[in-house]
Order: sequence, then C-alpha cells, then structure tokens
Amino acid sequence: MADGDDIVVVGSSEFITGFRLAGVRSTIPVDRNTIEEVLLSLLKEKRAGILVLHDDDVRNLPAELRAKLWQSVKPVVVAIGSEPEKDLRDKIKRTLGVDLYREEKK
Repeated sequence: MADGDDIVVVGSSEFITGFRLAGVRSTIPVDRNTIEEVLLSLLKEKRAGILVLHDDDVRNLPAELRAKLWQSVKPVVVAIGSEPEKDLRDKIKRTLGVDLYREEKK
C-alpha cells in the first residue's frame, strides 16, 4: 500500500490481536498513558488511510481529540465496540459522508 493508504489499528494488545490474525500489518499497541500521543502523531503524519479504534478508547479521550478524530477526512476514523452496533447507519454516514440506507423518494 502507498503511504496514506494503510489501515492502522490502535488499541490494547487484546484488541489488535484479531486484526493481526486477519492480516492487518499496521497495528499499534497502546495503553491509557500513550494513546493520546499516538493518535495525535497519526493524525499529523497522514500515513493511515483508515484508523481503527475501540469505542471505549474513543469515549475515554478528551473531547477536543475526539472532535479532531471525527472531523478527520484522512485518516477516516472507525470506532468498533464490543456490543452489537445500534448506530451502524450513523457510523457509515459519518465515515463515508453518505446515507447508504436513505430511502429514495418516489
């Protein structure tokens, strides 16, 4: 992949293990003390095309950093939770900028 096209997974060792097994090569293990620094660096570097985080990690970030992540165009930030996703439609809409489930008016 070219620079800026990588899928980068950031999170606990347990969280990133499944992605490694699925073939994602760019994973960064972090803890509560290092996650903010790593995320700010990734936003600045622009090496990631897609940045995958755990929902819990995102919720625990300062509001300003959360806002930067959600407003980021590159990388696209995707938060994955451990519970069934009730807001998948909103996540797709926020990530792609398009409501794929919108009903067409007839």
